[in-house]
Amino acid sequence: MDLGGNFEDSRGRFQVGILSGYKVGSAGRNPLFEAPDGNLAYTVVVRLRATEQPLTPNGLAQIAIETFQQGEGFQPGEISSAASGETIIPWSGQLTFGAQAQPMSGAIVASQPQRDVLLLLIATTEAGAEQLPGAIAAPFPVPWKPYRPIYINFDLWQRLSRPERDLLLLQVVSWVCGVRWFKPDIYQGLTLAGLVGTASEVLQGDAVGIVTAGSLSAIAAWQVWRNNRQLQLQLEADETALRVAERRGYSKVDAATHLLSAIETAAAIEGRPSLSFIELVRSQNLRAIANLSPVGIPETLRQQR
Repeated sequence: MDLGGNFEDSRGRFQVGILSGYKVGSAGRNPLFEAPDGNLAYTVVVRLRATEQPLTPNGLAQIAIETFQQGEGFQPGEISSAASGETIIPWSGQLTFGAQAQPMSGAIVASQPQRDVLLLLIATTEAGAEQLPGAIAAPFPVPWKPYRPIYINFDLWQRLSRPERDLLLLQVVSWVCGVRWFKPDIYQGLTLAGLVGTASEVLQGDAVGIVTAGSLSAIAAWQVWRNNRQLQLQLEADETALRVAERRGYSKVDAATHLLSAIETAAAIEGRPSLSFIELVRSQNLRAIANLSPVGIPETLRQQR
């Protein structure tokens, strides 16, 4: 999934991304974003509050349930809190057309950035749920997009334990924030030099120069992309997640154990027969940190490019 743009509330209360290909409509006074096949949709509802007193996760959940409980067959699931502070309420229900009832499910993400409460409702049919990504996914960040989205499949997400969700989200956020296209080094310098050279040769009409400079830029940019995809960055993201988790009250051993469990559980609920090579190496490193194995990973793997 990728974003095709942003929707800004006319009163400046919120901004939400529009998934590529999605139709923008309305449900009453609220915006509605719908997949082309109609199997997935989401909306944002604003609940006004008279005071700026912050609500607890249970308070946010209560407002969310009161807002949507009139929906047909609406049943809220177990309430959880995301590492970034939002309250997540999975739900199930149905939608009836004529004499046929269509099962529905999804999640409500409740947040209180200032005074009012924002409710993001995600709804999907059974067919739509199959099109969603794994429990959590983040597209590789590219330099020409100002945002770095993270997608969560709440049908799978709620099957992870709360500590597993905490550590998995912290790891993905750490990885996304760790990808740097403009950290000064030789490859970024070569990319810039190649782009400047290409522009210069285009202006001069030198075909051979265009090919040479363009090739230099492409090779250097590919190396930047490759360095950002390497195993080392994933291991660094794991270690950053563990440090943040320690500040949130986990011990380092417990945090490593939960992240290890999250990697294995996510693969199982996503229906993958085995872990990838990178996941296997990360798991072995986490076992060593969690004192579950005396064997760590070789330094040559840590520096793999």
